[in-house]
Amino acid sequence: MNIKKSLLMFTLFWVLMNEAFAGIQVTPAIVRIEAKGSEYEIPLTVKNTSDKEMSYLQTYLSNNIRNEDGDWVYATTAKNKAAIDWAALDKDMMEIKPGDKGDLKIIIKIKPGMVGDFNLALMLEQDQDKMREKLSTENKTGQKVGAQILPLMRVGIPIYIRKASEDMMSIKIGSVIKYDPMEMHALTKGIKGVKSSQVIENTGMYETLVDTRCDMVNAENKAKLKSAKGMPEKIALLPTERRRVECFFPGVLPTGNYEVVNYYDLNVRNTEISEKTSQRKDFQVSAELAQSLQSELDTGLPAPVITDLTELADQFSGQVKPFKIKVTNPTTETLQLEPSIELAEGTDVKTSFEPETLEIEGGKSAILTVKMDAAADTASIYGHLLLTAPEMEDYAPYELPIALKAAGTEGSSEIKVTGIKVEADEKYKHIKLQLSNTGADFVPEISGDITVKTFTGQIVDKLKPAFKDTALLPGEQTLLYGVSDKLEAGSYKLDISLRDRAGKTYQQEIDASIN
Repeated sequence: MNIKKSLLMFTLFWVLMNEAFAGIQVTPAIVRIEAKGSEYEIPLTVKNTSDKEMSYLQTYLSNNIRNEDGDWVYATTAKNKAAIDWAALDKDMMEIKPGDKGDLKIIIKIKPGMVGDFNLALMLEQDQDKMREKLSTENKTGQKVGAQILPLMRVGIPIYIRKASEDMMSIKIGSVIKYDPMEMHALTKGIKGVKSSQVIENTGMYETLVDTRCDMVNAENKAKLKSAKGMPEKIALLPTERRRVECFFPGVLPTGNYEVVNYYDLNVRNTEISEKTSQRKDFQVSAELAQSLQSELDTGLPAPVITDLTELADQFSGQVKPFKIKVTNPTTETLQLEPSIELAEGTDVKTSFEPETLEIEGGKSAILTVKMDAAADTASIYGHLLLTAPEMEDYAPYELPIALKAAGTEGSSEIKVTGIKVEADEKYKHIKLQLSNTGADFVPEISGDITVKTFTGQIVDKLKPAFKDTALLPGEQTLLYGVSDKLEAGSYKLDISLRDRAGKTYQQEIDASIN
C-alpha cells in the first residue's frame, strides 16, 4: 500500500509568469520534489491580493513549458487539458473573495519504472464565458457582483519531480547534451556587430544546469580577441527541452578570418555530475562587411586593438604602482602603437611608458608598462590611455579608461538614461539609449536588462542590452542597445535595471514610442 508522504523539498519564492495576471499569489511559486516514495500530496495556497472577486478560476496541469527561445508556452488550455495519468488536482475550479485564500492540493503518484526528472505546470485560468455571464447580471438586475474578467488568462507554477536511478552518478552528461550547428549572423542595422546562435537540447533523463560564454579568436593563431556572455548566461535545461543560446560581439572587426567558440559548463542539478564542453564555428569578415559594421555613433572606426584590461582602476596612497598591459594586434599587419594619456583637467600626474613605441606583428601580443607619478594629496585620477598608430589613420584611437582613487577617498556614482531613439527594420525594433554618468565617481563594468511593458503594466519583452562601452568615467556618456522582435507600433514603458561590478544597482523607468 502506498504511504502518503509530505513534500520533501520545495523552494519558496514569488514568481508570476505574467504580471498582467495581477492579484493572484500562489505559495509556493515553484515546487521541487526528490521522490523517494511513490505518492505525494503538495498543498498550495492561492491568495486574491486584489480588491476584486476572482470567480471561475479553473485549475489544471500542463506538461508544456518553454520553447527553444526560452518563452513560456502552454499547448494545453482548460478546454484542452493534457492527459497526465500520474498527477492530479483535488479541485478544478476556485472562487476567491478579495483578500481571501483558497487551498489547492497537487497529488503525485509515481508509476513503476518512472526514472528521471519530470516537469509539469499548475495552471490557473479564468473561464471568461462564465465570468461574462455573471457580469451580465449587473446589467440586468443592477446588482453589483464585484467580480472581474482577468485581461490575460493564465499563470503557471512550475512543478519539478526527480525520481533518481541507482546508477545516476555514473551518467556521462556530455553525451546527452546535443548541439544544432552553430550559425553566425552579421548585424549591420541598429546594433552593429556579429552574433552566434546555437540551439542545445537535453536528451537525457535529468535537469541540467548550463553556464554559457563565448570567445572570438583569430582563426590562424587562436589569439583571443573578444569575450561575450551567453544570452541567456544560465539555463536550467529540462529533459527533452531545447534552448537557443546567442552571443553578441558588438563593434567593428577588421577584414580577416575568425572563429567563435561557445563554452558550455554542464551540471546535473543537485549533484556533483559536471562536465565542460565547447563548440566552434569559423567565419570570415570581408572588406564590405567590415565597413558596414561601422557604428554611426562612433567618431570613426574603433581601432583594431585588444587589451587584457577593460580599465586601469586601482587605489593608491601617494604613489601609483606600474601597470602592465597585454596588447593584442588582431590584424594581419604590423602596428607601431604610440601610447599617450589624457587626464581630466587640473590633474597633476607625470606619466611614462616602456617601451615608448610598441611594435606588434599581426596576430601577436606585447606588454606595455605604464608608470604614473602622482602627488600625495591627489584625490583621484580619471582619464584615458590612448593607443594610436600610423597604420590606423582611418581609425579612432583605442581608449582604455583610467580610474585611480586615493585610499580612503569617498565618491558617488550615478548613471541615468538621458536620451532614447527607436528604429525599426523588417523584423526587429532597435532601441538605443544614451547612458550618462552624472555622478562624481567611476562606474565599472555595467550590465543589466530592459523590461518592456505596456502602460497597463503588461510585460511585452525582456531585453539583454549590448553596451558600446561597459565602463563610464564621471561626465561620460555611452550607448546601450536592445533588440526585440515582439514589439508592435505603440507606446511602452522601459524598466531599465542596471548594475556595476561593485554591486551597485541603478533603476530607471522611461517612456518609449514605436512607430
